[in-house]
Amino acid sequence: PPRRAVALVVAALLAVTGGSLVAAGLAGQEPDLGAAPTASSQRTIAPEPALTVAPLEDDVAAPEAEPQPTAVPALDADADVRLRVPSVGIDLPVHPLEPDGGAINPPTMTDAYWIDPYGRPGAGASAPDNTVYIAAHSWSRGEAAFDPLLDPDFQGGAVGPGDRVEVETPSGTAEYAVTDVRRYGKGELPDADEVWAVHPGRLVLITCFQREDGGRSTENLVVTAELAGDAAR
Repeated sequence: PPRRAVALVVAALLAVTGGSLVAAGLAGQEPDLGAAPTASSQRTIAPEPALTVAPLEDDVAAPEAEPQPTAVPALDADADVRLRVPSVGIDLPVHPLEPDGGAINPPTMTDAYWIDPYGRPGAGASAPDNTVYIAAHSWSRGEAAFDPLLDPDFQGGAVGPGDRVEVETPSGTAEYAVTDVRRYGKGELPDADEVWAVHPGRLVLITCFQREDGGRSTENLVVTAELAGDAAR
């Protein structure tokens, strides 16, 4: 099923560990720290030889697009979308990203990406399938978009229940409240029904949980939040 497919896809989210990016069945990559930033201050990424990492055992096709309810307006790919988590200082641009070759590979270190064609930012609680998934890199040896979500002592998340999360779109700002912060082994996340269940008015942030020793990440950090109102203000 498409929802299961996207679970497997996001489980392959690139981890930035030990100076390299690794994901199941994908080319490892390393941030080019010497490259000049682009106009949007996004860091370029230079390719490295492919690395294969458990847990995915089978090739996973990119999920097919799920039909969008007619009541949900299309969100232009160029629309300005931002994610804010005030308690940890996150304020990031968010771009649409479709699975490519069966995996999610955020193309920059400094921005966040919502997984298209699943729940769309700004759709509101009336959309029957608007669990919005936003993924971004974390990195133990540099700077990455979701670093602030991680406890600096490498014990868990830096956010907790009740913390506010905002998703701003041209139609307004949706306010969410964090309800759960949890670590999942990369082999466990694809089967975590509580993460992948269709739940209107829900936001899920996913990144790799970094190890204190800087070694290869074996876990994901998942932050779940619920829409605080029936619609964006």
